[in-house]
Amino acid sequence: MKKRVLSLVLALLVCALLPTAALADDSDFDIDGRGKLRGYTGPGGDVTIPNGVTEIMMGAFEDCAILTSVTIPSSVKEISVSVFSDCTNLSAIHVSQDNEVYLSQDGVLFNFDMTQLIRYPKGKQGAYAIPNSVTNIGELAFNGCTSLTSVTIPG
Repeated sequence: MKKRVLSLVLALLVCALLPTAALADDSDFDIDGRGKLRGYTGPGGDVTIPNGVTEIMMGAFEDCAILTSVTIPSSVKEISVSVFSDCTNLSAIHVSQDNEVYLSQDGVLFNFDMTQLIRYPKGKQGAYAIPNSVTNIGELAFNGCTSLTSVTIPG
C-alpha cells in the first residue's frame, strides 16, 4: 500500500515538474498606440488577442504556421482581408460574444449579421456547408484551404 501511495506521489510530482506549453502574453503582440495589432511573435497554439486591440492589420500573423486557434476580443472592429492567410494550421477562429462587428460559428469568421463569410480557417478539415444567411463570400475566404473536402453553397 505504501509503495502505491509513494508511486502515485512521485508520478504527480513528475507531471508537475514537466515543462508546459508556453502561453501567449501581451509581450508577444506588437500593438501600436492606437490599438492596431501589427505583429505576433509568441509560441503559437491557442492564442487570445488582448482586449483593447481595435484592428488586426495585414501581416500581423504572417507565416504563423504555429497558430492553431485564435480568439478575437470584443474591442476588434477591423480585420484586414488576408490576416490569417499564412496560418496553415489554424483550425478555428473564435470571437468574443460581446463583439459588435464580427462573430464566429463552428470556428469560421463572419460579419456580425452573418451575411458575409470572411475567413474559413486554413487548417480546418472536412466538408463545410455555408449558412443560408450568407450572401457574400469574402475575398480570400477559402484561400489555401487544402484540408477542405467540399463546400455546399446555399441558394
